Parts: sequence; C-alpha cells; structure tokens
Amino acid sequence: MLTSCFARGLELLESHDNHIVNNEMMRNVQGLAFFYSDNNQVAGNRMAESLDVGMYIVGSVENTFSGNRSNDNIWSGIWLEGSDANKIIGNEMNRNGDTGIILVVENSDNVIRGNQVNDNGYLDILFPGGIVLVGAPDFGLPMPAGNTIQANVVRGNVQYDLVETKILEFETFDYVTPVACSNLWKSNQGTVEFGPADCFD
Repeated sequence: MLTSCFARGLELLESHDNHIVNNEMMRNVQGLAFFYSDNNQVAGNRMAESLDVGMYIVGSVENTFSGNRSNDNIWSGIWLEGSDANKIIGNEMNRNGDTGIILVVENSDNVIRGNQVNDNGYLDILFPGGIVLVGAPDFGLPMPAGNTIQANVVRGNVQYDLVETKILEFETFDYVTPVACSNLWKSNQGTVEFGPADCFD
C-alpha cells in the first residue's frame, strides 16, 4: 500500500512502457500522477481517499487504464489534461467529491468506455458530475474534441451525469453550453445531461 498524506502515491515523469498493476494508493494528495508519460498499462489498482484526485494525467498519450477503482477522492476519480489517445475502460469512479471522470482542455482521441461513474459531486466544487468534458475556447484553451464516450453507466451524480461545456467566466467559473458537440457520446446510461442538443445518443 502506498500511503502518504503529503505526497503522491506514485508519480511518473517522462516514463514510458510501464505496467502498474494491483497497487493500493490510499490517502495521498493524488493517488497516481502521470506527467508526459506514454504507453503505460494501469490495471487493477485502487486509489481512494485522495486529498485531490485519484489519477492525475497531464500531457500523456496512449496509456490504458482498465479495471481500476478510483473512489471516494475529494476532487475527481481521474483528471486528464492535454492528454491524447488514452483508453479508460472498465473502471469504477464513484463517490468522488466533484467529478468521476473529467477531461480539461485540449484532450483528443481518448476512449472512455464501459466505466461505472456514479454518485459523484457531493462537494459541488466546480463541475459536479459524472463524466465532464470542459474547455475555455474564449480564453485560448480549446475544448476537448474527438473523444469517444461510450457505454458507461453514469447515474446518481449530484448535478449532471454527462457534461460537455465551456467556461464562460474564470472568476466565478460560470459555464455554458457550447454551440456544437465536439465529441462522440454513444449508448451511455445517464439520465441528466448538460451540453449541445446534438451531443447525447
């Protein structure tokens, strides 16, 4: 078990082709963090009770996250930022304080499929919801685009289950519906949606 209240459970910095399997990362600032790390396999791990997010992925491509449990974190189950062509498949992201899965600005070609993303958002921090894709194109921060969100079970989240949105104002974090959908949402089991009318199948 990797436990420390003042550090990350496991951090990869420009580290590639690793297998991270069957670890427990409990009560850290972040359970697992990737910075510019590619082609890693992350499977069967448990991240819980992090002070921030269970998994924090920045500038990293072609990683696979499967069969992990990232539950009961203060902020999010997994946060992707500037990361492309990752696969998030068959994970649990439940009971996190703000979001289950969030893609923040300029993520593309990621596949989010077959995950359980339930009962998130009880702290209502910024974007309370199940699966949230958010950008700020008016401030030069492009929307996530070209991602596939498919066959996830997304229920009981405090505000919204499925969200594609853009930030309107940073000081208050007001957000609005974009004009058009930039991602493929297909066959998800969610009941409360926020985004362009053409988004959700």
